[in-house]
Amino acid sequence: MLKPDQVLQNRYRIEALLGEGGMGAVYKAWDMRLKLNVALKEMVPQPGLDEHTLDELHQQFEQEATILAPLNHPHLVRVGDFFEEGGNTYLVMDFVEGNSLIDLIKEEGTLSEARVLTWALQLLDALAYCHSRGVIHRDIKPQNVIITPEGQAVLVDFGLVKLWDPEDPHTKTVMRGVGTPEYAPPEQYSSQEGHTDPRSDLYGLAATMYHALAGEPPLGAAERMADPEQFAAVREIAPDVSTRTSIAVMKAMALSRSQRWESAKEMAEALIEGETAPLESEEERASVTRKVQIALPTQTKDLPEEIEAAPPKRKWGWIVALVVILPTLAVGGWWLYQSGLLPIGPETPQATQLPAVTEAGKATDVPSPTASGPTLTPRPTVTPRPSAGDKARTFAEPFLAAIADRAPDYADDFSDPGSGWTLIKTTDIEAGYQDGKYTIIVEPDYSTSGDSTSLPEFTDFAMEIDGEFASGDSGYWGVSWHWGENQITGILVPFSGQVQMVHCENKECSSLGEIREPSLNPDYEANHLQIVVKGPEIAIALNGEWQILATDLYYEGAQVRQVRLEIQNRGNEPLEVRWDNIKIWDIGDS
Repeated sequence: MLKPDQVLQNRYRIEALLGEGGMGAVYKAWDMRLKLNVALKEMVPQPGLDEHTLDELHQQFEQEATILAPLNHPHLVRVGDFFEEGGNTYLVMDFVEGNSLIDLIKEEGTLSEARVLTWALQLLDALAYCHSRGVIHRDIKPQNVIITPEGQAVLVDFGLVKLWDPEDPHTKTVMRGVGTPEYAPPEQYSSQEGHTDPRSDLYGLAATMYHALAGEPPLGAAERMADPEQFAAVREIAPDVSTRTSIAVMKAMALSRSQRWESAKEMAEALIEGETAPLESEEERASVTRKVQIALPTQTKDLPEEIEAAPPKRKWGWIVALVVILPTLAVGGWWLYQSGLLPIGPETPQATQLPAVTEAGKATDVPSPTASGPTLTPRPTVTPRPSAGDKARTFAEPFLAAIADRAPDYADDFSDPGSGWTLIKTTDIEAGYQDGKYTIIVEPDYSTSGDSTSLPEFTDFAMEIDGEFASGDSGYWGVSWHWGENQITGILVPFSGQVQMVHCENKECSSLGEIREPSLNPDYEANHLQIVVKGPEIAIALNGEWQILATDLYYEGAQVRQVRLEIQNRGNEPLEVRWDNIKIWDIGDS
């Protein structure tokens, strides 16, 4: 890890760590030659990778720099330099002041349609520019959009960038990964090269708009395919959103690419020219009309008067880095050392339900103004959708009730040092029994796992276990289960932040879901984890609160061969994790 005041290339002086993930970190640095701040992205591979994998990662990182360096657009982050030093590889990028869109959503909840449209049109302009040059972003989400104090949207983090040639779509993905489930289209989960194209970026942008307008993220593509009736149109959640915007967003989020907008230009025109319901807020009838210029061909249009954009609330007291480290890799660093693309089967077309349209082209749910002035139209009654926790609880409770009076098929309180769990004693890793708990201690940048030789075989199961950080400052603990030939599914619990659910096959991993605001106890206090796995469905509870229900699309019904307790140290101090009271019930017959 780089230290403040450390100088690289006799030019870049490190000022602060801005963020870190499974394969590197981002720093705020001072360019002593040009006298300005920059963002320095560092790739630090996990220990133990083979030489071929290391070479491939370095080549991918260099290709990212080569692809991005020629791009120059006001709504894209720029790459200014690329170099290697001390065995690590670095990108130098713009450092931009502002807020991430995800933080604005967290602070304000739903955002006004006018602001969202202004930023969406700016980003569509940037995407048209990228697509015209054969570049696909592949990871558009609120976390990767920065809103500057001047109200401009900047698209950042091209960690999953792909070169695209419409004449030869089977072109090379520069950084492998599937992105974040709520914003990644279904084709991005495919292991086939060339399966994504510009329409994949439009899906990600539309999902980002959905989150900003509704105040909650959309269901992920996997959840939509598994449970399509649970996917609500944006106007069902936010009735004030205009019909025009809702139609444009839902069309861009169609599961079948053939049903989406064909280009960024076409989507921008739909957002500007479609029919709209009136907006009631004076804030949304603001003073400055934004213009959008869409490349290929260039075209300038004014936003309609009723959606003129109000400038966003300014935040001057802090800085947001423009780069998030290889987001799919950041969910863990041991058996997740390289994320990949896993097949989910043939693309499943699904029609998007849109408001009925008359022959005159008017959406039937748009109120007509009267001569005496605007009419207040009653808002439709919206039945609240079950929360993620409600779904998980509803799924898990019947199985828990069935085993309520039954002894677990496996239990260990770790009071017996001979109960069969892994014992390790090296300079950097120590695993064993301590004070009646199973304990693993690893030095910085190390990861490992412990497993037992005495677990029964099962396919469907309920599990509970306590885990706690006993020392350290950054990292993960987790529980994983290994099944089939090379299949691993697991839960990753961080010091702070999002709990992740991940599936890996042959060392290529994808996210099954995340718990954004988990019910975690403070640092160094035990957290009680409950897991119910029945077929492909997985329910998770933390400290007695059900959090999420996810579907593992790669589940094949094989027996679980091993359960492991995982740890990864991403901090500067030794990391110690203690586990206690593991219990497992076979629920195959429940």
